[in-house]
Amino acid sequence: MMLQTKVVNLGVMLEELMPLYQKKWRDMALKPGPIDRDKAAETIKNIYALSGRKEPEIIFFDNIYQAFEKFVNLPVNIRVNYQVEKKLRSELYERLYRELVSQLGIELVSRLQSKMYTEVYSKLVIPLHRQLRNQLQLSNESAKPDLKKIGSHLKRSWGNCLQPEALFEYVSLLDYSAAVFNCSFDRDKWELMQSIVKYCSWTYPFEGICLACDRPSEISFDSQQKLHAEGKPALQFPDGYSIYSYHGVNLPEKYGKLLPHEWEPQWLLEENNAEIRRVLIQGIGYGRICQELAITELDKWQEYTLLKLKDYLDFEPIYLLKMTCPSTGAIHVLRVPPNLKSAREAISWVNWGTAPEEFAVQT
Repeated sequence: MMLQTKVVNLGVMLEELMPLYQKKWRDMALKPGPIDRDKAAETIKNIYALSGRKEPEIIFFDNIYQAFEKFVNLPVNIRVNYQVEKKLRSELYERLYRELVSQLGIELVSRLQSKMYTEVYSKLVIPLHRQLRNQLQLSNESAKPDLKKIGSHLKRSWGNCLQPEALFEYVSLLDYSAAVFNCSFDRDKWELMQSIVKYCSWTYPFEGICLACDRPSEISFDSQQKLHAEGKPALQFPDGYSIYSYHGVNLPEKYGKLLPHEWEPQWLLEENNAEIRRVLIQGIGYGRICQELAITELDKWQEYTLLKLKDYLDFEPIYLLKMTCPSTGAIHVLRVPPNLKSAREAISWVNWGTAPEEFAVQT
């Protein structure tokens, strides 16, 4: 009866309390600055104790890239052994989850999980991992065979690294359930789970050795929680190691260190990566691209001109509608589908199918 009452009131509680718990643990997981290495070491020792292993040699790094370099150079028998993490998963993550389900039921827990999923993992951790792999040239076709082999190990080890960014949603769920539904958990395991998010950063626990690194000193997101900054690193560690990202797309430093209005349209002709080229187009804007790259005028209708870029910058030809304001002379440029044959047809497309004469009457 008690649980039914709580479920009936779940909507109100979700609205009022869930964002608070999400923010609380998200802020802890993404808190910038160096970690407290003493508390991180204590947490790691407790992880090994829970897994029935002796204390490891703990090596701290100033940034993730250094930890990855060390990982790549570990002996293969250590690198492919994930027993500590497997034990941790069964003894900690799954144990607490079973305790939660036993108190709330699987249906309610599933509903809560879906509400508390924030996509931070997919928008932060995966791009970060991709950047690290690229910097190690592990995904490059020209990489040496031994590096490709290491890259496959690295890919498989992905889920075996402790990452606060990947765990905070789970901790938010447990914390929320404890506060709202008075759920109780094994005290030691619950405290260890919280300590991982509070005190650790990316941590690779292997037999006899544990690699741990500091958190970034700065980290920036856009409004959609994608890694993003303009003219500066979106993620930077205290020693200067940086990653540039524009709305979730990683950029080379030569682009990322400049503001979008400083990007050169000519770069589009030299950039081979289609995703980066798309970002450059977005940042530069069709107006500047139209002004500085070779274009062909296809058709004109009053103050409107249908243009086509001569160079093939995208997976399909780029057609643009140039609009000149008759009173101010201001020019606006929009991209339109390449199947349009005339400026008049492009105007209708821009105005959601409304013919330019009708649009003029309506406005």
